[in-house]
Parts: sequence; C-alpha cells; structure tokens
Amino acid sequence: MSDDDGKSSRDGIKGEEAPPELEVLVEAEAIFEGQLAPTVWEKTEENPTYDIHKKRFKNNFDIIRTFAAILVVYSHTYAVGNHTDWFGNKNDPLYLLSGIYTLGTLGVYIFFITSGYLIPKSAINSSTIYNYFVKRCLRIIPALFVVSALLVFIVGPLKTNLALIEYFTNWKTYYYLTTFRLYKIPYTLPGVFEENTINTINEPLWTLHSEFTCYIIVALLLYFNILRRAQVLFGIFIGILIFLMIIDIKSTPFTNFPESYYLFFPIRFFGGTSTLIFILFFFTGMIGELKEKNIKYEYKIFGAILLLYLFSLYNSNLNIKTPYNPKFEKFPIITLITLPYIILFLSKIKFKPTNNFSKYGDPSYGIYILHWPILQLLISTQKIASIEILFLTTLLICVPLSYCLWHYIEKRALSLKPN
Repeated sequence: MSDDDGKSSRDGIKGEEAPPELEVLVEAEAIFEGQLAPTVWEKTEENPTYDIHKKRFKNNFDIIRTFAAILVVYSHTYAVGNHTDWFGNKNDPLYLLSGIYTLGTLGVYIFFITSGYLIPKSAINSSTIYNYFVKRCLRIIPALFVVSALLVFIVGPLKTNLALIEYFTNWKTYYYLTTFRLYKIPYTLPGVFEENTINTINEPLWTLHSEFTCYIIVALLLYFNILRRAQVLFGIFIGILIFLMIIDIKSTPFTNFPESYYLFFPIRFFGGTSTLIFILFFFTGMIGELKEKNIKYEYKIFGAILLLYLFSLYNSNLNIKTPYNPKFEKFPIITLITLPYIILFLSKIKFKPTNNFSKYGDPSYGIYILHWPILQLLISTQKIASIEILFLTTLLICVPLSYCLWHYIEKRALSLKPN
C-alpha cells in the first residue's frame, strides 16, 4: 500500500525515453519499504484512457536497498568475526582499498540516498504532518519492537551468564525494550554476549535515529513550504558541508568543556557528525528527485561517473581532509558527488527480474535489524571456521527471518497507515 499518488514526469535511461504523450504516476515510499515507483501508463489510439494495469514499470529501489543491507552484513561480519574493535574495522575489504570508509558505511550511504529520493513524497501526500509521522513510525517501530522483544525474552535468557532469576529481575533487561525511542537507546543486555569481543546486542540500530532525524527535517521543510525548492535545499546542503569541513564538535575553541558540550548539544543529541553526513546524502536524494527533469541518465555519463567514483576509492587524495571524524582520515567528497547519480541511474534500469524483486516482500529492513544478533549468536558458538562461512550462514538464517518479519509484522503495520 503506497502513500504517494502525486504526479510528476519521469524518464527512463537514455535510449528508452518515454515519449511525450506518456503520463507518469509516481508511487513512492520510504527507505526499506518496497513500493511501486515510478509507474508509467501509456495512452494509445486503441486505448484512449489510462489503464493502470496496462503498462507498469517498477523501479529497482527494492533490490538496491536489499543489496545495501547485505553490504552492511558483510562489513559487520569482518568487524565481529575478526574480533576487532567496532570503531576501527580495518579488515573490511573496502576500507583496506580506500582507507576512507567500509562496505557497511557505503550501504548506509545508499540507504540515505534512496530515502531522500522517496520520503518527501510521503510527506507531501500526507493529509497532515501528524499523519506523516504516523506512517514513518509504523514503518520503523513495530518490527524494531518485535525484534527487541525476541532478544530480551528468547536470546537473552539463552545467552546470559547470569542466573535466570537475576536476569529477569534486572531493570536493564526491560530497559532494552525502549529501543523504539530511537534516540539514546540501550545496546546491551545483562550478561549477554559477555564472552564475545563486542558485547552489544544490536549495534546497527544507531543509524535509525539519523534516519528519523531526516524525517523531522522533511517535516520542517514541508511546514515552512520549502520542501520543493531545490535552490533552498542546495543552500542548506552547502551549509552543512562547510560546517563539516571546518568544525569538529568534539574539539572547540572553548577551554571550558561544559560550554563546548552545550554549544553543540543539539547536534550531539541527534547523532553528531555521522548524522550530518547522512543528512548530506539524504539531501542528494531529495535534490536528485526535484531536478530529475534536468538530469541526463545516459550510460556514457554513468560510466564516467562510476570510473571517477572507483578511482576516488583507489586514490584517497581526491578526498578532503577534515576534522569531522577522527576514525577516518578524509571526508568522502567524491562519493557524495558521484554515488547519488550511480544509485538513481541503477534505479531506473528496466529489467524485469530486478523491477519485480519485491514481488514476495521486502527483506531489507529485516536484514538490517536482524543480522547483528545473528552474527553474535554464531560467534558465541565458537564453531565458525571462516569469515566467508560466517557471512553465508548469517544470510541463510537472516533472509528467511526477514521475509517472515515483513509478512507478519511490517506489512500488517503498514496496513494501519492513515490514508
């Protein structure tokens, strides 16, 4: 069920352009959601009216998001499987190549680009901002709460090193159920995975508050009637980018720590510099959607941009030194410029198997919120021989569970969305 029924013009890849008489109806939804968009109906002499069942083109966002989720799983397999520090996963293949970011980070960038492209239409086609937030919460929270409950009441008792009575009488056990708050959430359960190098229960959830922060930004832009003004969005984008280039919120000119802390407290609360970077990628998706008529999606342009992106990974000198994040040496400015075009181009390729990927459901969100606990469970058995086996075993368990989560929780929750 889609929220979005606004009309706008959409062209496919150059060489498969829709003729001018085609009218396009876009039905788009949020990150992880897997709806139909764009959809094209053709008016012909034989059929002077638009037949919504006659000609349909589903885009590739569903399979792109699932691929992004698998990238995250693969990267986290290296972090957990190699017993490395979570904040310094230098065994990740992409980090070894680029020294800039990991495959998991790339996957999250892709999520935010697609989200920026799709989410604003959900806001525009909502009758009120309240209804918009109801839809967004129904998309994220029900599945998250179910997974958190399973971890508390099934995984926790099985893997805690505490006595069960001690585990179930510890207030921190039930505090974990508050992960639905998204902001400042707990990451551990009493005595669970204590033997693992990393003892967090579901570490990747930290990006969900960045996602919801983007939802808040969309609501504010809509409220002030600037959501569809590309020049204003580009100005905000440049402002955030300049801020990241020159300021480190962890090291300010103030010598008094409380002054430094409170000066950037709003940024810290909403996720710090990582959230600002995700917001930039989110904005590229929004601007790409707004300026779509002016963007040429051609294979030769795609090839050139893809080569530039790959070269920037190989030659990190093309990126910019910045204080934004001490974990990595440089800000991925070339990625910020090139990756959105690559993702939006790939989303438009007409290929039936990928266009119909979500025919049986959308596993992407489930993969994202289930894979870390599964990795931790497998590591705790101490029977996994290699990274590759750990990765494949995680997917074999995670993907079927993700489809179950979609059909029994996510899809039913989405049916409750206000029209």
